[in-house]
Order: sequence, then structure tokens, then C-alpha cells
Amino acid sequence: MKVFTQFTDEEVRKAQVSVLELLLINHPLDCPVCDRGGECPLQDQALAFGPGASRYEEAKRTYRKPLPLSPLVNLDRERCVLCARCTRFCDQISGDRFIELFDRGGAEQVGISAGQDFRSPFSGNTVQICPVGALTATTYRFAARPFDVATGDTICPHCGDNLDVNDAWACDKGRFAFSFVDQPTRLTTPLLRDHGLEPASFDETLAAVATWCRGGRAAVLAGGRLSNEDAYALSKLARTGLRTNDIDARPFPCDPSALPAERAQATGGMAVTYRDVELAKLIVVVGLDAEQEVPILHLRIRKAARQGARIVVIHPRRTRSYDVAEHV
Repeated sequence: MKVFTQFTDEEVRKAQVSVLELLLINHPLDCPVCDRGGECPLQDQALAFGPGASRYEEAKRTYRKPLPLSPLVNLDRERCVLCARCTRFCDQISGDRFIELFDRGGAEQVGISAGQDFRSPFSGNTVQICPVGALTATTYRFAARPFDVATGDTICPHCGDNLDVNDAWACDKGRFAFSFVDQPTRLTTPLLRDHGLEPASFDETLAAVATWCRGGRAAVLAGGRLSNEDAYALSKLARTGLRTNDIDARPFPCDPSALPAERAQATGGMAVTYRDVELAKLIVVVGLDAEQEVPILHLRIRKAARQGARIVVIHPRRTRSYDVAEHV
């Protein structure tokens, strides 16, 4: 087999230049203000292989910009190259078909139905995979240039289901909700209830708490995001400091119908990986709203269903897992 490339064959090079010229016919010169500028594949290809000048002299196609699809996602239809990455993600991965390709030919464009919001809990992924800045996040719009932003490994601050966010999808809670730490509505000083909530110092608050907790009258309920070390320290504080054995913790809020399954968990622990879920032939979901509690696992369950797995859902409420379930 003989392969011709733009480096070895003049006809291939001309074809490549022609394709880029067609892509750029209606593309705006937004690179200096586009959030994708500096990490845009189309920009890179145009600089490396595109024509130096355009033969197109007519007026470019224009649209209203930006078009808000939701409180989190904006659409700039002038930049869109109709690659269909966003529509394929919503159709095949998340199952939220809010965004589609409309019309045909030169009038084809990405959009949503009139009066509808892009309400997918995974909408931020479409911004991530958009190659040309047609979809942008409102939280990042005009905030910084890509080449001025330092990157590094991190973890998802939400559910702990998708710890490594660098090689997988992320839900909108984990992608956008991290800003809660800087919200002005967060408490910055203790409040004591005395004919209403009144600001107090930490010394006054701790003294009041110590008075309330005397004689083993306290109970301790730990949250699900504590590390093992923090949970041990809290347990020790409860037993030695508060003199109470009334200690409990739940890893995630779930329906009571899941408790028997939790107690029946194998002694070897949960060693199931995402790959195991994707390759499973049968998946039983008990008392779990996967989309809300473990969103990335929900996407893996959907992927397993597309590959022919049988999905059984046991839950008192209708959840999104019902969409792919064989039995409920």
C-alpha cells in the first residue's frame, strides 16, 4: 500500500488547502477574543497548512452572538464547523438530546428547540470537546487566555466517583460548582441563637457547645467526604471528649431500600472498576439515583446498555437509569 500525504504529493496538499479554505469561508476572525484561541485545532491547521488569503469576497454569514443555551453554556454559531461532536455526545453518551443539527446545506447549524434550555447535567462536556470555541462556558468567558492558564492534575470535588478528572467525563456539579467556596452567602462567623441568630466569637460558640454536650448528651453524625484519618479523629473526639458512643456516618444519601444490599456486600470490598461496568452482561441498580449521586457511573451504565448489557433497576422513584433498564 502506498500512502500519499501533503508532504509527498502536490494534489493532496491542494486538497487540504481547499478544505481549510471552505471551512474558513464563513468563520469569523475572532481568534484574538475567542476563548479557544491558542488551543484551537482549526487555528493551528489554518496557520500550518491553510491559504494565506481567501478568494471569498461576499459577505460572511452572521448570527446573533452569543446565543445562551443555558445559564452555563453559550453558543456562537458563526464559529461552528458542524463537526457534530456536541450532538453525538448528547445522543450517544449522556442521552440528553437537547442540542441538535438543524436545516441542511449552507443553512445547517447547531441549536436547541425554541423555548428550551440545554438542561443536560453533563453539558460542560460539550464545551470541553468543542474544537473551535462555538460552545463556551459562561463561567470562563473572557476570563483568561488558554496559554496563560496553568494546568495540573486534580480531583473532582463533588461525589468522589470520578476522582481523576483528566481522563474522563465530568458532570456539571463537579465542573462548575467548585465556586461555592467563594460564595458570599457562606458563613464566615459563628452564629448563636438568642432571640434569633446573632454573630458570636469562636470562644463564645465553643463554650456554648461545651455546655450543651456535657454528660454524654451529644451525638455525632459524620459527612460522607471525610478521609479515614478525619473520621478517626472525629470518632476519638466523640468518645473521649464528648463521652458519647452515638456516632454514625453515611457515605452518600441513598434510599433505605439499598440498606439490605449494603449489608450483603462481599467481604472482599468493592473492587469493581469502570472497565468492569462497561463489560458487564448484567447490572443491578438498587436504591441508587446514579445520575444525581454518581454521575460518571451513570454514563458507564448507559455505555454498557449500548453494548448489550441487561440493566435491572430497583428504586421507588423513576430515575434516569429507567431509560436503559430492561426491568424495573
